[in-house]
Amino acid sequence: MRSPNDNAAPMRPAPLRRPPGLIAMTMLGLLVAAWHTPASAAAPEQEYRQALQSARSGDHARALETLSALVERYPDNRQYLYDYVAVLGWAERDREALDRATALDLAAAPAYVLEALGKSARNQQEYPLAVRIYRTALERDPEDGAARIGLALSLADSGEGAQAREALDRIDAARSRDPELLGALAYVQQRQGLPFQALNTYDRMLEIDPANREARRGRVLTAYRIGAPHLAAALADETPGLLSTDERDAIERDRQAYTIRWSRLPATPETTPGRESFKAIHDLRRELEFLETGGQGDTPHARQVRYDLFVSLHERGRDREAVELYETRIAADPEIPTYVLATAGDTYLTLRRPEQARDLFLRALEREPEDFNTRLSLFYAYVEGEDFEHALPLIDGIAAGEPAWLGVAPERRPNSARLRTDITAAYARAFADDLPEAERRLAPLAEQAPLNAELHTALATIQRWRGWPRRALGEYEIALHSRPENLPDARAGRGQALLEIGDYPAAEAALRELRATAPDSRATAALGRAWELHNLHELRLEASRTKSSGAQEGSDDLGFDGWLYGAPFRYHYRPFLHHHFEQAEFPEGDATYRRIGAGVEYRAREIAATVELDRNAGDRVDAGLAIDGRWSPSDTWSFTAGADTWSDEIPLRGRLNEDIDGWSVDLGADWRAHERRSAHVGLQRIDFSDDNLRTAANARVAQRLMTRPHYHMDGLLGVYASRNTREGAPYFNPASDLSVDLTLNNEWLLYRRYEYSFRHRLALSAGGYHQEDFGSDTLWAAQYEQRWSPQDRFDLVYGLIRARRVYDGVPEYQTTLYLNLDWRF
Repeated sequence: MRSPNDNAAPMRPAPLRRPPGLIAMTMLGLLVAAWHTPASAAAPEQEYRQALQSARSGDHARALETLSALVERYPDNRQYLYDYVAVLGWAERDREALDRATALDLAAAPAYVLEALGKSARNQQEYPLAVRIYRTALERDPEDGAARIGLALSLADSGEGAQAREALDRIDAARSRDPELLGALAYVQQRQGLPFQALNTYDRMLEIDPANREARRGRVLTAYRIGAPHLAAALADETPGLLSTDERDAIERDRQAYTIRWSRLPATPETTPGRESFKAIHDLRRELEFLETGGQGDTPHARQVRYDLFVSLHERGRDREAVELYETRIAADPEIPTYVLATAGDTYLTLRRPEQARDLFLRALEREPEDFNTRLSLFYAYVEGEDFEHALPLIDGIAAGEPAWLGVAPERRPNSARLRTDITAAYARAFADDLPEAERRLAPLAEQAPLNAELHTALATIQRWRGWPRRALGEYEIALHSRPENLPDARAGRGQALLEIGDYPAAEAALRELRATAPDSRATAALGRAWELHNLHELRLEASRTKSSGAQEGSDDLGFDGWLYGAPFRYHYRPFLHHHFEQAEFPEGDATYRRIGAGVEYRAREIAATVELDRNAGDRVDAGLAIDGRWSPSDTWSFTAGADTWSDEIPLRGRLNEDIDGWSVDLGADWRAHERRSAHVGLQRIDFSDDNLRTAANARVAQRLMTRPHYHMDGLLGVYASRNTREGAPYFNPASDLSVDLTLNNEWLLYRRYEYSFRHRLALSAGGYHQEDFGSDTLWAAQYEQRWSPQDRFDLVYGLIRARRVYDGVPEYQTTLYLNLDWRF
């Protein structure tokens, strides 16, 4: 969280004043001098004594008026000038005192004059002059403790902390409990950048005198400077009136800012997330209302309160309220602070408005072009706006500008900012669909830093996106072992991987733990959404309509399959209903086939299976049993097997002409190297009721050929062969056949807005077909498809296929319209 006070300079102490005891001693000396004045000077001496009496009573204005007149009338009287300069200093008219002192010989000036001038020089921040004055006093009297303290304070103000401390160390040890000396020591420690030593000194002062207001004030301001505004506020409450209004407001603003900042940290079972931050927001709202109703809404203080409230709302995750505040009461400000612009960009980005976020980040970078966090946020705005043309060069430029190491040997240390940009640059390639490059960047870094949790979390996430959830689990475990606490990304990623491999109880346990320890994390929200989708009902539909120039498969046919799944129960089980429908026109008549079924799906780690009982929905009641299973022992291999006692693979023309049915058995193996390369082989055996026995085999290899941020092209090589035992069947039934085809599959992402996406695909296929006794011929197909995904639980695919097929040596041209739907509800 950015705060305007993050880099605030230390608060300067109040102007220095001459101690009352020393004033009285000096005045007594002057009165004695006046008693021995000759009678001829009685009149001016009477005025002089009256001036001294006024000064002693604190009426500096009257004393200075008289002394000024005496100095003008008697310019050769050094005593009048000395006292005039001294009283100017006591009256804190420091500039006039120093100007008058130019007429003095400092080496001859009395000690009390030097002391007053030294303090005036310090108050005017003329530290070299103050040092010279105090050194002059010490040359005359090395035991002058007041001069030595003044010298130490002046040296500290000049940045000479070591010399200042040496000056104090030379003061008589008998004064070690002197509050004035201890106060000076605390001030020197502050200027040396030793605030904790200063706090210890203030504690010593309070042990001597618990009511010492200087020590109490110093302790409050020191606590504030070290970043403990809550402690500073509590200490200030113990002694009202210690601080000015501006000082107290600054501490309160930082206290509220730190409260909000801490609220973003992961909670523990013993904490109540957000309680303090809610109070801080409430206090800021109340203060702003007071200022605006009191006619102070346009003051700098009111604007600062608005900025603090805006930042607080964003940090607490109340971004809609933050945007409303920004748009209605901040955006029109003539000069919005840079940190507010950047926070506004973060807020719009959280609300998924990347274009507005981008513009605000660019405005902030016009003022601070090298700000690391803002440049990184701008990168995410580009990515979420799908602007990879700007995103990739930006993140590479940020990474190039960060050195890998900071400092020099032997104090050299890794640059965390460089590591962060290296990880983000790898993610950028993944967002642009270049997952191999993302992995190539992260893998060597993770190997070099085996205990870096962020690196292993990022590598695991890329591996999971590549389809390797088991491999990713190993990396997530390394990350969590390195930092078992406060790592929501790794815990959420592990939960996602468990969900993907089917270990649902473990995934739910991971989500419960995250919601307890990091309820506001985006990673927790993402895993929660994935778990919610997993537990929804699901409707899947597949429908097609084909027109053909021939009649082997039907001149006009319609196909439909629908599955309605219930919500999972007992983690692994999901009931479903299935409806299958076919209809086609043949020369010998129209055929219709319809079956309905019900079953249960079982999903667990490495295993998935379905069991379905079905029956014919027509006049003839024929029950069937279908069983399918998949075993996935690794991220690379999976094996399938299935059997259906009333197979839907029986040609519809055979059902029409001879009421043929049959059973089928399938075996398959899939090899998936990654998202860009895969292979499949399958075997099928169908036993027809007409004694025909069909044996078929197929193989397919897929390879990514080209990848761009919104486009990729895959090449697919497919082979199919079959053999049948019956001759002269009333359906297409080649004695043996073989087809080989090559497909180029082109897919473009036309639009994406978070879960909403719209894609289209063009696939072009060409190949050859050989049928025993009928020779060889050419096959081709062209397919155009659109995929509309308006949200993460709805997917609609529809398209058109134009193809050339060959049956018994006769080509047929087919046009197919199809539609597929997947909806979770």
